[in-house]
Amino acid sequence: MEGNMGVVGRNLRRAVCGAILIALLTGCATGVKKQTQKDIEKPQVLRRITDISTTDDPKSIHVLIKGKPLLTYSAFKQPSPLRVVLFFPETTLENVKIKQTVDSNTVGLIQASELTEEGHTTKILIFLKKDAPYVVNLENGGLRVSFQKAPIISSDILKQEAKTKKPVILTEKKTDAESMPDVPMLQSVDTTLNRYLDRLCRCMPWIPDCPYGQTRKGSTVDSALPDPAAG
Repeated sequence: MEGNMGVVGRNLRRAVCGAILIALLTGCATGVKKQTQKDIEKPQVLRRITDISTTDDPKSIHVLIKGKPLLTYSAFKQPSPLRVVLFFPETTLENVKIKQTVDSNTVGLIQASELTEEGHTTKILIFLKKDAPYVVNLENGGLRVSFQKAPIISSDILKQEAKTKKPVILTEKKTDAESMPDVPMLQSVDTTLNRYLDRLCRCMPWIPDCPYGQTRKGSTVDSALPDPAAG
């Protein structure tokens, strides 16, 4: 009897130990699961754009975009309207002027906005007055967007060109038909020649083919040819 009680006691202790072990394992797994879910739900740290400004030198104008930490971007140019578009994923604006005009002959306007429909993206538009090549360089965690300046033509140069510019004289080229003499002139020459030949035949009536040779044979011939122009 005592032996059976000992066996039952040992089995009971094993059952209790097993239940405690299962409870401990379940608690650990639940704690790991809750910790992982908490990490997933933790909001992602956004990059920040803290300032947008411009500077220039004799050859270029630069748009400086300051931010932290290191900004990632994509950039491309649009022809209509003429502008450079920059996208910054997972980036927000922090105390930045969202619209500013630029006094230059290349860059005219800079606009910044945040797109929050899908994720959090910042868009910056740089509108150009004239098409110009540009280069984007990373600088101190931000960007330097450089545009080549368009050449400036002063009013004095324009006035000088206007003074020295020669007027263009257009000449009309005559066609072959316009360069030919008028038909009445040819007819006049032909009529004068016929009169001269007729009078020559009158002076030589013995010529068989002459129309006057048959009708005026033996007639008195003038001693001199009359002037054909007297007609």
